[in-house]
Amino acid sequence: MKNLLTRRTSMPGTALLLALMALWGCGGQNRKSELRLIPPDPQKLLVTAVRDADPDVRYRSLAEFSATKAIGEPWAVKGVETIVATDPNPLVRALGLHTLGRVADGRVLTQAIYSMNDSDPRVRAEAAWALAQVPYAEIEKAQMVAETREAMVRGLRDEALDVKIHSASGLGAFQDRDVVYALITALRDSNFSVRYHAEKSLIELTGKTFHSNPVAWLEWFDAASEPFANAGQTPPELVKPKQNVLEKSRDRIQQWYLNWQGPAKEQ
Repeated sequence: MKNLLTRRTSMPGTALLLALMALWGCGGQNRKSELRLIPPDPQKLLVTAVRDADPDVRYRSLAEFSATKAIGEPWAVKGVETIVATDPNPLVRALGLHTLGRVADGRVLTQAIYSMNDSDPRVRAEAAWALAQVPYAEIEKAQMVAETREAMVRGLRDEALDVKIHSASGLGAFQDRDVVYALITALRDSNFSVRYHAEKSLIELTGKTFHSNPVAWLEWFDAASEPFANAGQTPPELVKPKQNVLEKSRDRIQQWYLNWQGPAKEQ
């Protein structure tokens, strides 16, 4: 009876020991399965993303770094810019640009504008997305309004769909006649998403809507003496009536579907 009692009371301790051994990779377990108790060092992750010979390792390290709160630090922005400028792998460059886009201030403009000329469409798409994330006030502060505007106007003529979509979206911040003409031209694009974002930007710039009709837009704009007087306002015909919960949820899902553009993915 005493031996039985001893065995019963000792079993929880044995089970705990076995669990700890399994947790920490004892008994020949792979050390990669260890539970990470200490947060990763952002600087070490970024160094790996810059220097490792394996592009998969660089990509994973950069992805992990991008999830940290350090992405806006001066050393971090410079490091990611180095990756975007020098990494031979387009997926790594694209992820670097997506990271810069999340920083969303004037420091990222120069590299993003340069990357609008990258040979890989995924990189150009993330460059356009990054430019579209930077508030106009930050672009003004960096004294790069003309360069940023011209890069996105060129993006409207890009052969890659996502570049055109992000460029059309980002141009809604620029109250400039050439921008309006470029967006009106984009209303003739064969892709609905490009037309949708071009119309949306025209609405943001003018407070008007002509329901993606390029002829109507051109006639109004050529005749308007102050086309940007109502910028930022919603046209009366687009003001929605009050909705119930289901209707609001439906519209939010539809809007999310129209606006969503994920991070660079391998095609």
